[in-house]
Amino acid sequence: MTLMLIDGLEDSTTAGNMNYASSPPQPAPARNGLGYQLNSGASHYVGWSTPQLLATALGWTIGFAMKASVFSSTANYMVTFIGDNGIAQGIFILNTDASISFKRGTSGSIMGTSAPGIVQLNSWCYVEVQYLYASTNTGTAIVRVNNTVVLTLTNINTASTSPSTSIQTPYLGYPGSANQGMTVDDVYICQGATPDPFLGDIVVETLYPNGNGTKSQWQGSDGDNTNNYLLVNEVGYPNTSTYTKDSVIGDQDMYALDNMKTVAGQVVGVCHVAYAVKTDSGPAQFKVVSHGTADTKSPNCAVRTGSDGWTFTLAQNPDTSAAWTIADVNNLQSGVEIS
Repeated sequence: MTLMLIDGLEDSTTAGNMNYASSPPQPAPARNGLGYQLNSGASHYVGWSTPQLLATALGWTIGFAMKASVFSSTANYMVTFIGDNGIAQGIFILNTDASISFKRGTSGSIMGTSAPGIVQLNSWCYVEVQYLYASTNTGTAIVRVNNTVVLTLTNINTASTSPSTSIQTPYLGYPGSANQGMTVDDVYICQGATPDPFLGDIVVETLYPNGNGTKSQWQGSDGDNTNNYLLVNEVGYPNTSTYTKDSVIGDQDMYALDNMKTVAGQVVGVCHVAYAVKTDSGPAQFKVVSHGTADTKSPNCAVRTGSDGWTFTLAQNPDTSAAWTIADVNNLQSGVEIS
């Protein structure tokens, strides 16, 4: 399984492409803390691309919690897959009778539709889609709602009439068109050569810094490196007036984290998040660091002059090569290192 991203949508740090119901994007109350509201009759969407995901991929499995507030009669795009040519290739549509269809692009054919009544208005459900991009009859489009498969399409053409080479960006909603009103939460994304198995209805807990970690070497916006965690622990949209900074290769800033609210159950993965921006000329890069009993570091993250949310997702505990436990997560630190 190639688990690439887990997103509780508590803020906008992981979304590479966004147009929410407010600006700057502010989370809305959802089924598990905060999520995002995509309003009816407006071009609202949330999407993920690089640096969070692989630059190109053909196979995708995506899950998310959704509460529909209206079944609109136009452009009810739930999940949209954009190709590397910038054109929508595959779209999962929520219809006015609460059925779900798969469509080839914005002007292509409807390839199949589920039974009606799959989604209940103003009620949370968990939607999962598997999508294998293909411009020949070798593609796949499968939908599962609340752990029940409601639509299965195999050996079909899943590309638009203007096919691409691969898929780069998945969206909830669709940029450039109105979509039905819905609130979304608790997202996971897997990607690779083929779609991965469904993970099922998951709950994403967002854990914030609550103390100093093993190293505090970066300088804070308050002029020192004491209690740096207080500068990076805000809930919701990032407050860029408080921050830590550094330019010395090897310097780390590490943070202890909140404990999980969940006390029993399976942990399918951990996703570390860092929100970073380059302020000087020339190249700059860092690594996201996961610290349990030892450091595990992400590949280099090449920072730009515009802020990005960088993620480092681990489906297993690298210290044990086994599934995460709640105790593992509660002992975890998260941080950054200049590289």
